[in-house]
Amino acid sequence: NNSDRPSKLASDARGAGRAGNLIINTRRLELRDGGKISSSTIDRPGDGNIAIQATDSIDLIGTSSQRQRASGISVQTRGTGRAGDISLVTKRLRILDGAELSASTLGSGAGGNISVFAQES
Repeated sequence: NNSDRPSKLASDARGAGRAGNLIINTRRLELRDGGKISSSTIDRPGDGNIAIQATDSIDLIGTSSQRQRASGISVQTRGTGRAGDISLVTKRLRILDGAELSASTLGSGAGGNISVFAQES
């Protein structure tokens, strides 16, 4: 069952290595049912940025079937490093039904920055 194992596009660094950047250019981006784009790091500062340019829309909708994972876009650090940044450029951004857009820390490092430029909403 696909809803039990939602899709994910990720760039993660588990040790002292660097997480890569994720760059997406599209007309429309929709993440639903627990689908996620994420980047995480542990000890490196500011690695794993996410930059998305969607000319029409970005829609983040809902959670996985068992509500185990929110649909969304996230960057995080789990140690002393700083999380990467998220940059969204679109005409319309919608975040609905438990979906999330987040930059967080689970350790002593700093969360990243989120920049949104949405022309209409």
